[in-house]
Amino acid sequence: MRISDRMIQTNTMAGLRGNMSRLAEAQRHAASGRRIERISDDPVDAEQAMHMQGQIANLEQFKRNAISATTRMSTEATVLESARELLARARKLAIGVNADDPADPTRSAAFQELRYIKDQLVSLANTRIGGERIFGGGLSTPPFQANGQYVGGQVVHDVQIDESMRITTSHPGTIFAAAFSGLDQLIVAMQSGTPAQIAAGIAPLAAAEEELLAGQAETGSRQRQIDDTVAQLGSRQRLLLDRASKLTDADPAEALLKVQAATQALERAYVVAQRTLSLNIVDYMR
Repeated sequence: MRISDRMIQTNTMAGLRGNMSRLAEAQRHAASGRRIERISDDPVDAEQAMHMQGQIANLEQFKRNAISATTRMSTEATVLESARELLARARKLAIGVNADDPADPTRSAAFQELRYIKDQLVSLANTRIGGERIFGGGLSTPPFQANGQYVGGQVVHDVQIDESMRITTSHPGTIFAAAFSGLDQLIVAMQSGTPAQIAAGIAPLAAAEEELLAGQAETGSRQRQIDDTVAQLGSRQRLLLDRASKLTDADPAEALLKVQAATQALERAYVVAQRTLSLNIVDYMR
């Protein structure tokens, strides 16, 4: 096969363009600080990095879920604590009443305050975050009527905080059942019962307080579990970010060396091209 001058010129220019392209690529990587900017830069490492980015995104979503759950559970714990304080106040009122006559000023005032306490408990049990009621069983409408009757749903809210972990973030509205029952019993006794009947209403309220306290403790335990999981998610996320960075980021010193090497290669290619093209022109003139 005869190699023509045209072929020599074409190959020379192609080599020159290749060196220019390699220099531009080396300069781009050095400027951006990234070794992989396109999949074509390194298909194998690029695929691994993309897979890691997907894992990082999943971990970030789990962390957002955990933050949402923490907000919900913190609110629930506050509500349960406030409800316990209301029941404690109701018990204190009952202990302070010794009069047989329902019209007694102290007893009458205690009766009115007990009704107010029940209204406050209804309001607490209907607490919502955004458009959802915490104890509503998945419904947005108030789950407790003014008389304390539960009309909410049966769904218990939970979220996924890791690939194989879901955690319950709420209690059903039935957690207030004993509280409303105890208050109703005490209100009736305070309105028309005997001192003995009023005293008998103290124990159910104490039991209801214990139930609310157990709910608080369970919420606290779940919160600690979430906190531990979030810490683990953060560690895994940092590890993946570091591994992905090592795959895609360019080492500054290595990137500079590649720019220098590509520059020198291009300079040599210019010299070769100049000589080759000059010789071909001289041969043509002969």
